[in-house]
Amino acid sequence: MYVFKVLVLLFCVVPLLASNKFPTYLQKCKNDEHLNACFLKSARAGIETIYKGDPQLGIPQYNPLKVPYQIVMDTKDLKLVFDNLKVIAAMSLNDAKWDTDKRNISMQIDFTKIIWEYTGKLEGKFLDQIVNASGNFTHIYENGSTMVNLQYDIVEIDGVKYANITGGNSSYTAKVTYVFENMNDDLEQLINKNWEKFSEIFRKDLEVLLTRLISRPFNAIFKVTPIDQLFE
Repeated sequence: MYVFKVLVLLFCVVPLLASNKFPTYLQKCKNDEHLNACFLKSARAGIETIYKGDPQLGIPQYNPLKVPYQIVMDTKDLKLVFDNLKVIAAMSLNDAKWDTDKRNISMQIDFTKIIWEYTGKLEGKFLDQIVNASGNFTHIYENGSTMVNLQYDIVEIDGVKYANITGGNSSYTAKVTYVFENMNDDLEQLINKNWEKFSEIFRKDLEVLLTRLISRPFNAIFKVTPIDQLFE
């Protein structure tokens, strides 16, 4: 069972405002054969501002990203609890596409290093070994990439049409190193020796969380900008 206690409203229909507050740090594109190239250029130009956050639109600071809520990942074999998650990343936008016919947005994000730091609790069983540890945990993801796909529909409020993110999916590849405070050294070494198997246990949860985090800026912009004003 996958349990999240953070960002649970990101795929919900949000209150929409009949106003045009398209961010000035993003370039509007024409909905034509050059849309993907323009979308990638606009996203790359605005990503540093988005990393810093946009309080007026409700976009949090992304680098570092702080999640002051509890996240619970409860699988068949292991349960992992995150508190006060902090994410530090060195990444770049490699590709971005916007298919207005299929109502799909896709992106490839490459990174050299992403560090997750949090107060955690891990319990259960891994490779027949009993696991029970709590304290300051760190995940280090290196030299990887993330593919994200977001789907949206069109909703109409008071005669005005808006895009609204309805779902999505993501996948990632990376080498992962784990550091667990107060864990037996032999067990920590066992996990890091078998990091691919350990990572796979929580992959589905992490990919859902990742999709929700990346969708947030789009939802923030979509809820205040009518869809016909997203483009030139």
